[in-house]
Amino acid sequence: MKRILLLLVIVFSVEFVRAQAQSRVSLEANFGLNANFFVGSYDEDYSPAPVKTYLYKKNLLGTISGLELKYRYGRNANLFLAYARSTNKRARNFEGDFNGVNVYITDFNIRHNDDFFILGYERNFIKAKPAFRYHFGVTIMTSQQQEITLENYANEINIQERNSRNSGLMEGGVFGGFSYTKQIEKRFELGIKARVYYMVSLGSFEAVTLTPSVAYKF
Repeated sequence: MKRILLLLVIVFSVEFVRAQAQSRVSLEANFGLNANFFVGSYDEDYSPAPVKTYLYKKNLLGTISGLELKYRYGRNANLFLAYARSTNKRARNFEGDFNGVNVYITDFNIRHNDDFFILGYERNFIKAKPAFRYHFGVTIMTSQQQEITLENYANEINIQERNSRNSGLMEGGVFGGFSYTKQIEKRFELGIKARVYYMVSLGSFEAVTLTPSVAYKF
């Protein structure tokens, strides 16, 4: 009998802990706009054509999407793990003689992707108004940068994608922002979020983002 009671206590305890954990966990998906400050910072006039032509720059505005797994910590705060990818691109064109060979590049999109791996903390601005929240944390960022270089004097055309694997493009930084959310159903929440990323290892701002979101509470 004691063993049965002990087994029942263990089962109910496990179920209670699981239920409590479920009520504290939520998963959020978001998608929106980013303004990436780095993608337009290339100096394409450093060695002007026809000696050398750089096709590096992308558009300032792009898209960003991500997932966030949140755990409610206390009554007014969340801890979260997140992943987000931003994409900035630009259609590039080139037409010219390259050591006797005609070279044409027509509306060729080159891209810059940033992958953010995030650990963050989120808290309500005011306890009585939990819809308004601020958040901050740390991030590791890896990048994939597509670039085209035409070097007439070296008789060379270089089309490449530099990334963390072949060029060590990995940076560490911090972020902060605020959000507004609205409960639309017992388990669903809609919101909008603004965030800014600063890369400490580079000493510069990387991006600002604005993303609508939808969250599901388990």
